[in-house]
Formats: sequence, C-alpha cells, structure tokens
Amino acid sequence: MALGVQLFTPTGKRTEFTGDETVRVLPRLSAAGQYGKFTYAAMLGVQYRGMTEGFVDTKTGTEFAGGVSVGVKPLDDRLVVGPELYGSTIISGTDDVNFKQPKAPLEVIFGAHYTVGQLRIGGGVGPGLTRGVGSPTLRAVASVEWVPGVAKPKKPVLVPTEDDRDGDGINDNKDACPDIPGVSSDNPQLHGCPVDEATGVLVSIDRDKDRVIDAADKCPDVPGLREPPASLKPEQKALWELKYIGCPDDIDGDKIANIPDACPTIPGQPHKDPARHGCPMVFVSECQIKIMDRIYFKTASDKLETIGEKGRLTQAVLQGVYDVLRANPKITRIEVQGHASQDNYAKNQELSEQRAASVVKWLVERNIEPGRLVPKGYGMSRPAQGVPVDRKNKELHQRVEFHILEPTCEAK
Repeated sequence: MALGVQLFTPTGKRTEFTGDETVRVLPRLSAAGQYGKFTYAAMLGVQYRGMTEGFVDTKTGTEFAGGVSVGVKPLDDRLVVGPELYGSTIISGTDDVNFKQPKAPLEVIFGAHYTVGQLRIGGGVGPGLTRGVGSPTLRAVASVEWVPGVAKPKKPVLVPTEDDRDGDGINDNKDACPDIPGVSSDNPQLHGCPVDEATGVLVSIDRDKDRVIDAADKCPDVPGLREPPASLKPEQKALWELKYIGCPDDIDGDKIANIPDACPTIPGQPHKDPARHGCPMVFVSECQIKIMDRIYFKTASDKLETIGEKGRLTQAVLQGVYDVLRANPKITRIEVQGHASQDNYAKNQELSEQRAASVVKWLVERNIEPGRLVPKGYGMSRPAQGVPVDRKNKELHQRVEFHILEPTCEAK
C-alpha cells in the first residue's frame, strides 16, 4: 500500500475544450499485489478541481476518483495483460456521490504493458460505460514510463563451514533450513530460513510437499505422514512424533511398520523377539557389523559348531558377515572380538583369542583380505551390556563381536 499525490498542470484552453486552465491535485491511496501469475491493483482518491462553473448543464468541481485493475503474466514478469476499470463523480456542493449518475464518467480499458530495463511500454483500448463528461465512446491509449534504477543492497558473501554448510552464519544444529541461506528468527522452526522477497515473510521449507516443514520433518526428502498411525498406543505415538514425523509408515519397505520395527531403516524379517523384529541377521550399525544371532563353538573349544541348529545359525551368521564385508569395501579394518563367559574358567582369555582367530580364519579362507581383519580376545573383561552376570546368562556373555576400526567413527 502507498499514499501519493498527482499534480496536473494546465496545458490546454477552455475555449478549445482542451483543458481547465487551472491546476488539479489528486491525493490518493493505492494498493497492489501479486499472487503467482496474477497481479492486481486499486486506487481511491479525491481530485481537487478549481473549475466549478460547469459545462452546459453538467456541474464540475472536486471529484471522488477510483479504479481497479487485474492482470495476468502469461510469459514472464515483464508482460502484464488485463482490464482496468476507473471513473469519478462530483462531490463538491452536493451530497449525491454516485458513480451511476449520468454525469459520472466511468470507463474500462483492456490493455497490456511490457517492461524493458527501466522502461515500461503500454497500450490499451476500451469503451466508456456511462455518458458523463469525459467518458468516450471508445478510447485508445499508449504510454511510456521510466523508473530510475534503485541500487539493491549487496548480499553478504556466504562462507560455508563444517558446522554451517549454507554459510548464513547460523550453525546447522540450530538452522531449520541448513541447506538454504536464511536469517535469524525467534521461531526455532523458521530460524535460518530464507525471506520471501515478494512478501518479506520467512519461508518454511517443505521439499517433499508432505505438509511437514523440513525443520520438523525426519524424512525431509520423502513424502510421509503428518500424524502417527491410529493403531499405536499413546506412548508409541509420542515416540513416533519424536522419531518418524514426516516419514513413510514403513521406511525400509520390509512390510513391518517403523513401530515396532527394531531396524526401521534396514529391511529385515519378522521375529518373535522384539529386539530383532524387522532386522536382518547381519547389518552395519554405526561402528559395528551387528549380528542378530550368535556364532556357536564346540564346548571349551575354538572349533566352530557345524551340526544341528547351532551349526546352521553359525554358518548363516558368518555368511552374513562375509556378504557385508564384500558389499562394503570402504570398511577397511574390523576388530573381530572374542568375549568369554563369567565362569572363571582358567583359559577364558586364551579361548577368547582363539575363537576370534577362528572366525578370522573362516573369512580369510573365503577371500576376505587378511589386512581387513584384526582378531582380539577380551576374556571376561567386557561382559555384554545390560545382561546380568550369572550362570543363567552365561552363553550371552560368551560371544563374538565385529567393531569397525577404519574408517573411524564415534558410537552414538
């Protein structure tokens, strides 16, 4: 919106019906805007006119004036095409302010204008809608407008850093739009987001168009759910909103929903154990190659079990580790850890070392590079986390683990 004043200087003569021979002044209120390809504008004002003696039987004097226009931009922002409606009515010396009066000129113009640099060239044609003074049967107009250039403020030089990848000076851990330069905001969901140049309003980013803004979306590049599935319990819904808002209900596509999937980002199989439900037998997780079943050995021996269900599971786990190593050549060093049970067996340390070496031997015999595997026995020094140290859980502490050494990582 804007307030402005138009000043009309006399250029014609009354005797020739080309002017008032007086100055006219039009203070006005204008409003304009744009929505996509459409643009609109409106104006209201009061035009002071010194000529009051009238013409024939029509009164002249100060007028109430207004207009409205709409347009479309069919090609780009330079071309605008559309109608304009404008008119006026006398208000000095009368209480009858009415655009429907015969003396009130009202007309419409259908036109277009095109902007080239600082010039705007326009033209249009249209009829008068009333028979007031100055309202034509048909009017054609042409215009040339010039607006001097306005220097735009220089944009700051963006310097991306490790903690600020869009270089807008706002650390990624607080930036709601970390990949698009933006500005500060008291709203954490808009802090660091860009400003819409047309409206001056901060823009919330929603790349996947799922109506969950990226600042809150846990899967910002994949359309997902705005609300948790109705089948979840209240405590599960709270967990879903914390971890999966904006994500598909089954991220890994294994037909097991994110809740209760114990491995929601890695396709797996159903399992009666909730800790393994939806997980594959072997997979990479943070700094480990995780195995969801045990590697079994013959009692008090470093010989791998080969018969029965334990033998079948052992071979399946080892094959899974082999497949992961073959599929991930960037994992260049693995510490194969042997751990013993807490039964104070005299040879626990030695046995844990030998069992780690047996696993390495199995993998090397199948062409896994020896330099990628580092066997190490820990004996009883590292019991399994969260497992009671008692005879009942002896076998859970007696285990083999695969920890990634290179590339280096920090466990979360």
